[in-house]
Amino acid sequence: MPTRKIARDAFNFLGIEFTRMDFGGQLQYREEYLKNPTKYISGTDLLFYVIDAQDYDRYVETIDYLDQILLFLKENQEYPPLCILFHKFDPGLTKEKVINQRILTIKHALI
Repeated sequence: MPTRKIARDAFNFLGIEFTRMDFGGQLQYREEYLKNPTKYISGTDLLFYVIDAQDYDRYVETIDYLDQILLFLKENQEYPPLCILFHKFDPGLTKEKVINQRILTIKHALI
């Protein structure tokens, strides 16, 4: 089931308290986050950005969204470490040349 709005939870790791925030990726939520980036994005200490490896039709959309997030962070002189992850990269998918080419294309767009 897709995340609705933002799912938050806290956990302790090696004596350090962390808060994990999972942002729902549906368009209505993304628009809200970008309308109020100070509320949702400011103060980010570490950013994991997850891309659905099998949703090729939305690669451009996801890169544009990430660009908007990074632009806000840059304008506010916030530079959290960024980890980009490909989700739903099922076993056997790496053998498909078309998939690999699409992943390389998106990788080059991010560099």
